[in-house]
Amino acid sequence: MDLRQLKSFIAVAESGTLSRAADRLQLSQPGLSRQIQLLEAAVGQPLFDRHARGMSLTAEGEKLLERVRGPVRQLEGAIDEARDAGANPAGRVVLGMVPSVSDLLAARLALQLQQAYPDISLRLVDGYGGHLLDWLYRGDIDLALMYGPGSEFHCPSRELFYEPLHLAGPPGQLCHERPSTIQAICDLPLVLPSTGHGLRGRVESAAHQAGRTLQVAMEVDSFRVMKALVSAGFGYTILPASALREDVATGRLSATAVEGPRLMRQIVLAQAPGLPPGRATLCVAAQIRALIESLIDQGELAGALLAAKT
Repeated sequence: MDLRQLKSFIAVAESGTLSRAADRLQLSQPGLSRQIQLLEAAVGQPLFDRHARGMSLTAEGEKLLERVRGPVRQLEGAIDEARDAGANPAGRVVLGMVPSVSDLLAARLALQLQQAYPDISLRLVDGYGGHLLDWLYRGDIDLALMYGPGSEFHCPSRELFYEPLHLAGPPGQLCHERPSTIQAICDLPLVLPSTGHGLRGRVESAAHQAGRTLQVAMEVDSFRVMKALVSAGFGYTILPASALREDVATGRLSATAVEGPRLMRQIVLAQAPGLPPGRATLCVAAQIRALIESLIDQGELAGALLAAKT
């Protein structure tokens, strides 16, 4: 078993057909098929079911993919790092983000990185906190922007910024000049993510401290769907101020701050454990912080506080 066989296995598993995987790896189909056969012989059992539509993983293939995809990607990154020592930072970096942060940062970050580090290939992935942590632990992603505190994670992390969470309601129902409180919010029908999501945990923690219980009318694991339901009059939700600015400006939603005490979210940058980050990963991390500093300075993250550098 060697790295070439594992890379071939991952490519076929992700592509679903030999032809697409061969194009991706720039190999002939017979050569790629031979790599898969050698790996299956080494494992001692089939890793794929072959059918007219292509190839799908067997149960053992699924287990192997879960175990090797992250380490193989990290090994490829280490090889790229050694090859490019002394040259401009290069390589592939996979960044995961919770959706509300992705909407705010993804496009700007991609453009800035393209200009500053043209040899870095950035892949962006949306996901909720639990998924992002799983992907970090498996080595599927290099960095994750997610809800803190980072002390709850078993991987390196650093605080980036704090941002106010606002109560959002149907058009005309809330006034930004009349802030709400967590006590008042507990009497409203709420549309919130499911248990385990960072936003849900932050709001539940505030309600618990106030001695109250949230009235969750519906659980929705898509903040765009949450906003659509609230706009249609289904109930109320709580989201970061930056995620509501455009909706409030266009009249799709109304919103107000939450005070007494002020409700804030903490965003941290977490890193895959196990291996030190490469140059490309460090460059992406530095670019993320610089972008957040710029957005706070420009007022696009109104009320946000930049965390101290660590």
